[in-house]
Amino acid sequence: MRTPKIESLHRLIDWFNLSKGTKLVKCDIDKSDILNNSWFSGFLEADGNFYLNFKINKDLSHNGFKIKDIVYYMRLSQRQNYTRKVNSIVHLSYLEIMNKIAKALNTSVINIYRDRIKYEEHSYLIRTDKIKSKNKIFSYLNKFPLFGYKYFAHKNLESIHILVKNKEYKLKYGKLKFIKLYERIKDDPNRDYWNHLDKFYNL
Repeated sequence: MRTPKIESLHRLIDWFNLSKGTKLVKCDIDKSDILNNSWFSGFLEADGNFYLNFKINKDLSHNGFKIKDIVYYMRLSQRQNYTRKVNSIVHLSYLEIMNKIAKALNTSVINIYRDRIKYEEHSYLIRTDKIKSKNKIFSYLNKFPLFGYKYFAHKNLESIHILVKNKEYKLKYGKLKFIKLYERIKDDPNRDYWNHLDKFYNL
């Protein structure tokens, strides 16, 4: 485990050892390279998502329409602190793991504060805004893929990423492909085919 939630696991191990007479060992937090195993993929599966937004302008000189102001990234958010309501002493920050993820993806951590009706929200946010960060996340997920419905969002957004990098979205065939990929992110017909699950990690 890499996050402050390891406290909960250690508490369970303590209880098990005490009640069952076992001698289970409590391991320290994993500090290995974020991009060297599938842990981060599982973290994204639970708490990450993909974002895409753009504008379409009618333009007869550009084959009928023009795609502009394209914004897309992987987004990962996490509350700032792990706490236990029954034990106010437990108050552990997620900043260390979020900084480590951000560094691995060549981006940074954003502090988020929102004043809700019944409470204040404090969280950390990571976004792959830069091209280098986008390249990193897509490369990682091709090596350690997602397996839920976000898998399809990743694959279609990666194809859009390639269109944008190569400026193909400005050409007629590229614009049509861009729109088709965008529609698949929302409702990919290939979700009926889960062949990628054959590659699930051997545990």
